[in-house]
Amino acid sequence: MGFRVSRGCPSVKSGKVVIAVRRFELIIDELPITRAGVRSGKNSDEVVMVARCVNLALFLSHTLRRNVTFEVVIAGDDEYRSISFPGTGLKRVSPDERSIAHFLLKAVNNLDTMAQSKKTLSNGIVLRRGRAHQLMDGWQMGRVFLAGPTGDWQRVQPDGTYIYDMTNTGVIESLLEQGHEIVPMPPRPERFILEVNSYIDDLKNKHMRKSS
Repeated sequence: MGFRVSRGCPSVKSGKVVIAVRRFELIIDELPITRAGVRSGKNSDEVVMVARCVNLALFLSHTLRRNVTFEVVIAGDDEYRSISFPGTGLKRVSPDERSIAHFLLKAVNNLDTMAQSKKTLSNGIVLRRGRAHQLMDGWQMGRVFLAGPTGDWQRVQPDGTYIYDMTNTGVIESLLEQGHEIVPMPPRPERFILEVNSYIDDLKNKHMRKSS
């Protein structure tokens, strides 16, 4: 399937319209996945959830959001492991669960065996291993938005890093620099991604109407 490049939501800086860059970071405790499950379509709840997040973060109808990256981070006691789907450079990944689960399985197998701290697969998926602060250094965060119970959707901006932490350890929040914003935390990360993208798409449409 071919995809047209989505130019993303305009962000106004110094009177100029620039391309917004957005990251979604999902922090989870585990990602149980097996070859048999992927082949049969009977995946774990975690795999189904991550596949839906990839779909909602990156895919539009016949369009791929090139300005968006989705990353799932698997938290461990001593090491964090991440699988990143960057809209820019992503290839051969379809929006259906089977396709995404296939590449998640390949990514997990590589994470289990790779010696280096970072590896890019042939389809553009990026794998990383390291301590929590080391992974966060690679986020190039800019503005940071953390999902939380006291959040406000009006704080949402077109560019920045949006974090949904399901681990309840507080490690990620403790490592964030002061000044991050709290945005609402729906019960599911899929809903969080959908709401953020929808809000930003609405901002884009309002901007385009004002410019016309």
